Amino acid sequence: MHGKLLFALCRTCCEEMRQSDCCHSDASQREFSGIWVADELRKAIELGYTITEIFVIWQYSMIEYDPLTGEGVLFAGYINTFLRLKLEASGFPTWCVDAESKARYVREYRENEGTSLDLEKIAKIPGLRTVAKLCLNSFWGKFGQRDNLKQTVIVKEREDLLKLPTAEDKEVLSLLLVNEEVMYASWQYIDDAVESTPYTNVVIAAYTTTLARLKLFSYLEKLGKRTLYCDTDSCIFVCIENAQEYRPPSGSLLGDMTNELDEGTYITRFLSGGPKFYGYRTVNSRTGEVSKKCKVKGILLNFSNSLRINYPSIKSMIENYFKPDEENECITLKFNSIKRLPDHTVVTREEVKSCSIVLKKRRYVTPGLSLPYGYKS
Repeated sequence: MHGKLLFALCRTCCEEMRQSDCCHSDASQREFSGIWVADELRKAIELGYTITEIFVIWQYSMIEYDPLTGEGVLFAGYINTFLRLKLEASGFPTWCVDAESKARYVREYRENEGTSLDLEKIAKIPGLRTVAKLCLNSFWGKFGQRDNLKQTVIVKEREDLLKLPTAEDKEVLSLLLVNEEVMYASWQYIDDAVESTPYTNVVIAAYTTTLARLKLFSYLEKLGKRTLYCDTDSCIFVCIENAQEYRPPSGSLLGDMTNELDEGTYITRFLSGGPKFYGYRTVNSRTGEVSKKCKVKGILLNFSNSLRINYPSIKSMIENYFKPDEENECITLKFNSIKRLPDHTVVTREEVKSCSIVLKKRRYVTPGLSLPYGYKS
């Protein structure tokens, strides 16, 4: 909705982006229609929701993984290969301080996951870790890839050129003359002619993201108002150092949450200007060292950009955003970037990017409290 992935309680409030209590009592105004995986529906029913109408059900036979034989599981070889590379390139966890604890880490991983890590290869290698992580994350995305991607062909013969605009199942998007003998032609199939590719499977893609969301929700459900920020596979929350308080379990196994901060380091201040746009201040309890870090999606915070987008500037932008008479502040950055043009030439040119507060996914009661659209006090 609105071109965004939104999690709301009332459809009409979500459509209106209503910044007040929901006033819609009619179920037809509040209900959502869409496509869901059965696991999501089970959780919704558990929380008191009602399914009012079912249009279509896709049902499949169930298989169960046997950890002893390794049977009944999909893509185990692929996942184990790149997960092993990622873990080895991540180095040892902070609790591995001697040879005994390092050996225990390798042994426990083999016992739980059935895959052996090479003790001699475990060392922090950021580049290799990034490659392995990309291979893991992009795997499920390939199953959800659009079938009708734009295709570009090199045309050298007159007959090939004439076939494109006369083909009933294709739509020509652009023609680019390279020289007197070569032309680039971009095209895609019309909607009625699109066929599923052998490497796409929307069910696997949907099920993967569903289980990830439910896993994250299991943590958020227990953290409640202590949650400051969450993304697909991460959450930042308030810790009061109370032995009775809930903390999401962390570990080094597949599916476990990991602490991204160094040992003995805690976040003391946190602020967010939108999805993948936040800053925080940390302190090391051992050394007393204080540092500030920021993340802004789509903007590389190098030295020059960090002079304008930093913790104090983000804090100022957020404070001004919630002032009734202030306009939404915007920071404009200009920088040189290397780009490829349609004719495949590579150039360096000036680009402009803007950074501003974007808080459109929830209802904001105060600068420090947000609620889902449709929430009733």
